[in-house]
Amino acid sequence: MSILGLINFLVLKNDQTFDLTLNKIHTLSAQSVNALKQLSNRELKLKIFAARGTWDGYRNLFNLYKQKSKNISVTYYDIEEELSLVEYYKIKENGTLVIEDRGQIYKTVAVNELAVTNLLLKISNPITKVLYYTV
Repeated sequence: MSILGLINFLVLKNDQTFDLTLNKIHTLSAQSVNALKQLSNRELKLKIFAARGTWDGYRNLFNLYKQKSKNISVTYYDIEEELSLVEYYKIKENGTLVIEDRGQIYKTVAVNELAVTNLLLKISNPITKVLYYTV
């Protein structure tokens, strides 16, 4: 009986998931993991603006990111209740992801892993545009 108690304790303290699907559909791609490694020195606060009934799908996706990086926190906002924040961030679509980093606001619609990873790559490699003109 004490062995079962010990196993239960270890399982609760070490939350692990295993993807046994053939195509690894419940695992982040190598590109996503690399994007997280590039941002490993930053605290990322992800804000999801979505209808409350759709939060479970987003939780499944963002839990994959949280398992790979301890520097990620996710907050969900109901677009029908948090109208002031929706207006502040100029949210137009259900499922919009907002990340504020170093004074910049980055947004995308989190339809899938690719969209989220592209946003993370954009944050890790910001491009500054310089406009030159001659007279």
